[in-house]
Amino acid sequence: MHVGFAAAEVGYDGGMQARTPALPRDVVLARATATLRALRAALDVPLLAENLDDQAHPTPDGERPAFPAYAHVCEPSFLRELILAADVGLLLDLAHAQVSAAAQGTDVHAYLAALPLDRVRQIHLSGPRPRGDGTLDDAHATLRDDDLALLAWTLDRTAPWGVTLEYGRDAAALLADAARVRSVLDGHAGGDGALRTTPTVR
Repeated sequence: MHVGFAAAEVGYDGGMQARTPALPRDVVLARATATLRALRAALDVPLLAENLDDQAHPTPDGERPAFPAYAHVCEPSFLRELILAADVGLLLDLAHAQVSAAAQGTDVHAYLAALPLDRVRQIHLSGPRPRGDGTLDDAHATLRDDDLALLAWTLDRTAPWGVTLEYGRDAAALLADAARVRSVLDGHAGGDGALRTTPTVR
């Protein structure tokens, strides 16, 4: 499941918008930890928490606007504390990580390295794209070479059970991307098929 938002009430209006102010970091962490622990105890399958994509992109003057829905929850330190405290696995969405790193002015490799990569159990993969204002969007687009390079870098540091390709607009493009992802996975799984690509329509 996605890591929750930092505001008590949110709604969708072209993106997740907070209807109430952001809660303090310690309150969000405590509530999210308690929720994940309760869910983990109620389920007989592993529970994975997925990282979100930070929407608080810097303005042209370099200031990061307030975006209460995403406060705290996309920070690598918050995610690390939450995953370890709740004792759950990490569903690492690489496009979300790229968007969050760009929004926070951080190199994506440094952003990822600050996460609990030993807890990665699944990877979601799709291509982000620049918006008209230059910020990065979780566009669920086709993969570019740098997306595949980031997947390879991540696989060097993780042991996921599988990779989900989150693209579904064009069948030919989906199959082409799946083949490219398979090539990367084969290079990291010794070609034994231990990892499976799962095309998923989003």
